[in-house]
Amino acid sequence: MVIDFSFIIPCRNEEAFIEKCLQSIIQQEYPREKFEIIVVDNGSTDRSKEVARPYADKVVDALGVNVGEVRNIGASAAKGKLLAFIDADCTIDHQWLIRAKSLNNEDKKVVFGGGILLPNDATWVERHWLLEGPEGNCLPAELIGCSIVISEDQFTKAKGFDIRKKSGEDTDFSLRIREQQGTIKITRALNVTHLGNAKTIKSHIKRQAWHAQSYKVDIKSSIQDPVFILVIFQSAAIMAAIGSLAYQTPYLATLSISANLAIPAALTLKRYARSKCRDLRPKSLILAYALDCTYLIGRIIGLVGVART
Repeated sequence: MVIDFSFIIPCRNEEAFIEKCLQSIIQQEYPREKFEIIVVDNGSTDRSKEVARPYADKVVDALGVNVGEVRNIGASAAKGKLLAFIDADCTIDHQWLIRAKSLNNEDKKVVFGGGILLPNDATWVERHWLLEGPEGNCLPAELIGCSIVISEDQFTKAKGFDIRKKSGEDTDFSLRIREQQGTIKITRALNVTHLGNAKTIKSHIKRQAWHAQSYKVDIKSSIQDPVFILVIFQSAAIMAAIGSLAYQTPYLATLSISANLAIPAALTLKRYARSKCRDLRPKSLILAYALDCTYLIGRIIGLVGVART
């Protein structure tokens, strides 16, 4: 029997979500014998593996490695013609595979990706971070690890994910495919519902600090990342504000405080423009702006933390 798809699901302490993820895959309106499910466990200390075993065709251990290598290990165990990367805290609707197969039939050379949908019980942090416009969710500019469909041949040609990166391995993977003249299409047809979004300010900051740990892995790529540049500018603006207040230099204090306010505002404007969000109520704008402020704070915390290691 030829297997069309291999679902590859990285997992680490996802007991709260993985059953819903796997149930959504099992319930696909697609012949069960035509796809396999591979859960790659990255050292879970909860019941994730126990929960996964009744649903998965394979549960593979990948201890002590970064998420890129976890995905690569899953790919090496796959038998499917197409690799479908889904995260353990995401679910898909019942016709997701049908659409994925249709997209691949239209052009077998294209690497496809989807975006993120809000869960029904989304908090204000989720709603104001993942802004939705009149056409629905805002699609990412590059592939995201929770929704990628790629042929085994294309994956091998791209040499898989960068095993050095603790985060951002999906963006790096996407950029390398483009550098090799590969074609990527991001479509709402492959949207996933993300259950594991940051739901509070504290978890939002913590997640951004974790993402920032990837900056030092590849400085050259980081310098080319506009967000990294903004993080550096924000860090400089904060230090300038502290220095100017300490040394009582009003002119410099005004400039540095203005910069501290303007940089997150630029991010908010960018997010609203990309999503085409029409919710311009003052309260919504303030909440979105507050999230961009905490986003930068988290990134700075992560960057400083890396610098100390």
